[in-house]
Amino acid sequence: GGKSTTLRLACFSVILAQIGCYVPAEIMRFSPVDQVLTRLGAGDDILRGLSTFMVEMRDVSAMLSSSSRHSLVIIDELGRGTSTFDGLAIAYAVLKDLVDRVGCRTLLSTHYHLLVDEFREDSRVAPMHMACRVEEETDRLIMLYKLTPSACSRSFGLECARAAGIPQELLGRAAEASRGLEVSTRSKRKREDPPSSSPSKRSCKESARARSPQLSSFRRIWQEIPQGDRALSGKEALMAFNTLTRLWVEQS
Repeated sequence: GGKSTTLRLACFSVILAQIGCYVPAEIMRFSPVDQVLTRLGAGDDILRGLSTFMVEMRDVSAMLSSSSRHSLVIIDELGRGTSTFDGLAIAYAVLKDLVDRVGCRTLLSTHYHLLVDEFREDSRVAPMHMACRVEEETDRLIMLYKLTPSACSRSFGLECARAAGIPQELLGRAAEASRGLEVSTRSKRKREDPPSSSPSKRSCKESARARSPQLSSFRRIWQEIPQGDRALSGKEALMAFNTLTRLWVEQS
């Protein structure tokens, strides 16, 4: 609880500090930025016939083409407007590009645990979570509203639904379905993995690729992107991302 507010506060604090104003903090250490680029909230564009996901992709496309090493990039739950594995794959590709090519300071929130696992060994990425606890007697979720080091080990969707007043009968049914889906996913991974490979070690790229036909098209485009030590120019990154977006629209 409170991650979106934390992201917004980071934006405001940097802007206030850079123009010489007081910030809502006891102490703040920062480096000047050339621009603050954000993708926060969700909304469609009815007048232009754009879905919520397409608006998000356009915003991210503009962000990738204009960001620099001195930019501050804020992204809240990228990829939630499409299927789970498509969203996971896009979130992975965008974060990978920001880390490898752009090298800017980035705050990205996500509920994709596979995405967190993929960057767990990357020293340039520091996982954090908003602390909370669950009362054992009542199963009541208590938000602590504190940004805490390390990734969160689980999600608390059912607890949030209970706090919002969802009927207990529905929550019980949802919990049963969640356990069934988790068991099914684990058994499927065991069948798909070679004997020497552990399901927990599979990367999110492999998991997403096994379940998403769109990624075969994405790989064709990726092979055309210049590789090696040379970083993509802003124009090249924009052209590549626009092509990926067009492929998604054609196949959806």
